[in-house]
Amino acid sequence: MNNLSKTELEIMRCIWSFNRPVCNRDILEVMNSKYNKQWKIQTLSTYLQKLVLKNYIKPNGEKLVRGNNYHYVPVISAEEYRRSQVYELVNDWDSDIVYDFVSAFSKDKSLSKEDMEELKKLIDGLD
Repeated sequence: MNNLSKTELEIMRCIWSFNRPVCNRDILEVMNSKYNKQWKIQTLSTYLQKLVLKNYIKPNGEKLVRGNNYHYVPVISAEEYRRSQVYELVNDWDSDIVYDFVSAFSKDKSLSKEDMEELKKLIDGLD
């Protein structure tokens, strides 16, 4: 799976949040408001084309005549992307990475009790 730039990931988060085919104008509105971009539609279209080429999104149906809008759907779910990133992280480092990863969260107390219980269940399920 191709890596995403920070901006591409922001666009993907935007697309995933809609849970439906989304037009480029709706994406542009969210990117400009939520992510404080000051983009024109051409800038977004460039990023969307890159995401199509990377096979993260695909156009959904035909181009809409009115407003010159396309609708896009994700090819890869947010969960699939997260899993691939974690898998890549673990494989790129040595065998201690899993310990380091869990240890980092537990030392600064950023894991809730519920999160810790879920981790314990996952670890117990490995046996």
